[in-house]
Amino acid sequence: VGFKAKGNARGEMTISNGQGSLRLELTGPEQARLAPLPDEFRYRVVSRSGTLKNIQESGVLRISRTLDKVPIRNGIQYVETGTFRLTI
Repeated sequence: VGFKAKGNARGEMTISNGQGSLRLELTGPEQARLAPLPDEFRYRVVSRSGTLKNIQESGVLRISRTLDKVPIRNGIQYVETGTFRLTI
């Protein structure tokens, strides 16, 4: 959301394997300025291929994040680093 008074985290994600791919448009809930990344997003499939063609058009995607105690990778300090698990 950044410095806007209110807004939505947004983005795109591509999921692929040897069988095909999905490109998803993501929209988070409305949040206040400088809010952390939300745990839940609405998604809409904007393109798909291969055996992934049967994935539903839209739904809810959940992200479970595990943050590193010290956000440093390869000697560079970040605001936040860690790992995540994606559930559709």
